[in-house]
Amino acid sequence: MIKQILLFLILFGSVQMVHAQNEPYPIVPAEVTDRIQEINALPAVPEQPEPSLPEQAGIIKKLPERPKSIILEYNIKDSKMTLISKSVVYGIPRSSAIGYNQFNVQVTDTEGKMIQEIGIMDPRIRIVEDGPAIILDDVNFAVYVPFNEKIRTISIVNATTKQEFLKVDVQNDIKLFLEKTKNEEPDAQKTQTNEEPDFFISIEPKSIDAKPGDTLNFRIKVKSKGGFNEPIKGKLIVSGPLNLSLEYELPEISPPYPKEFTYPVTIPIETISGSYSGRIIATGGGITKEDTATARIPNVSVLAAIVVIFTVAFVSRKYKK
Repeated sequence: MIKQILLFLILFGSVQMVHAQNEPYPIVPAEVTDRIQEINALPAVPEQPEPSLPEQAGIIKKLPERPKSIILEYNIKDSKMTLISKSVVYGIPRSSAIGYNQFNVQVTDTEGKMIQEIGIMDPRIRIVEDGPAIILDDVNFAVYVPFNEKIRTISIVNATTKQEFLKVDVQNDIKLFLEKTKNEEPDAQKTQTNEEPDFFISIEPKSIDAKPGDTLNFRIKVKSKGGFNEPIKGKLIVSGPLNLSLEYELPEISPPYPKEFTYPVTIPIETISGSYSGRIIATGGGITKEDTATARIPNVSVLAAIVVIFTVAFVSRKYKK
């Protein structure tokens, strides 16, 4: 009997499940179907394409161009100005902005129009701290002009009297520079990127014998790397017996480099015998370099004895023959 009841319950549950599955879904409200139709009527959102990556080759071609400068070296003596050298180099021109200018550097293009005017101080005037200004007569100085391939002439004019000291044509120098470097620019950029600007200075000879009254001609050489083109200021410090210390100011060295010049040093007659050292200290672009040379001055009495010995030996050989 119990088995019959259980079998009846199982069959009844199965019938109810089948009946539930065959019943229709409940009716969807009208406001819901209206909202679905509104959403379907909206325009489709356009797909945003992904931005294309820049080509590596294009990036390399767009490297910034290296700055260039025109440098002119002058000498002014007896109110007359002469040109020492002119050059076009890589590098940012040295700033010459001042509050009051005595000279004007006038830059004109190939059509004769002035494209720039730079004020500079009279290079003969030296300002001394806590003292009066010093006016020199024989001075070397340099002028730095930002590069422009249309520049033809660079003139220096007295700002007060409007007197023109000197006019220099640089158009041919610009053409030669552009022609020489048009195929070197990528290598030059690589050098500028990978090397820090630096310079090296040396003095020769390293060792020399001399006597009082002699003039020693020291050769000073300057080399650079990494696009260094700053002016270099230096001094020569001579030290010797009895705590001797003398200091000589070297002329300012202007780019381009390498450069070499001779600096004469005359030994005073009253100089005592002994060993002397000359230390050159050079500073430019925040970099300082040094080099040293030595000079030996024998005792005068020793030199005289050497001369007598050689004279006696020469005379003796002569008479022996």
